[in-house]
Amino acid sequence: MQIATLDFETYFDQEYGLSKLSTSEYVRDKRFEVVSCAIKLNDGPTKIYFGFDKIKAALDAIDWTKTAVLAHHTHFDGLILSHHFGIVPVKYLDTLSMARAVFPKTDANDLNSVAERLGKGNKLKMPDVKGKHLKDMTPQELGDMAKYNVADVDLCYDVFQELVNDYPPEEMNLIDITVRMFADPVIRLDRPRVKAELKREIDNQAALVASTGLTEKQLGSSAALAQHLEDLGVTAPMKYSVR
Repeated sequence: MQIATLDFETYFDQEYGLSKLSTSEYVRDKRFEVVSCAIKLNDGPTKIYFGFDKIKAALDAIDWTKTAVLAHHTHFDGLILSHHFGIVPVKYLDTLSMARAVFPKTDANDLNSVAERLGKGNKLKMPDVKGKHLKDMTPQELGDMAKYNVADVDLCYDVFQELVNDYPPEEMNLIDITVRMFADPVIRLDRPRVKAELKREIDNQAALVASTGLTEKQLGSSAALAQHLEDLGVTAPMKYSVR
């Protein structure tokens, strides 16, 4: 099994980004645009590709039945692979998941923080391309993006090599299963049926609440509910306390 370490860079702006949307919403949004992708096969040189067509050609040239994908937060890159390129690798590897297990007492497990902690160097500064589509980027911005994208992949690969030797194989399998459930979901919803069932359940709940003569707030209050039961001649059960 070979490993393809990769990292996608994508369009974002003031209103459309991972700070505003969940990963799933962002990747599936109609505004989504893949700008570049850096790919490293095993320990070979990292290559950069710009634009959907060139990225797709590079990805399609890889035998994914024998290739695992590695990234930092593979949920993101893995979902892009499956949703936009129709690619599901033989295995998912994720340095973010690994770092969270190895360093459980820290909240800072972004690639730069983990790399620094392991003495593997620093990320480059992200080029200022907010609100810019690929077609709008200058040659300088494209060059800066290429350096940034390639450096991220090389750093991710180095971090993985540092962590993997002492990482339990069963935990690697668990990471694969967890990422796969997000990046290659097998549950598909019948939206009209689900919406109809949700409305039925909401209406049924509202009818049940109305039948009590109380509000939802009163039903949610132990004291108010107990008093109502007492008014109806029912002794409300109480929890026993040793104090």
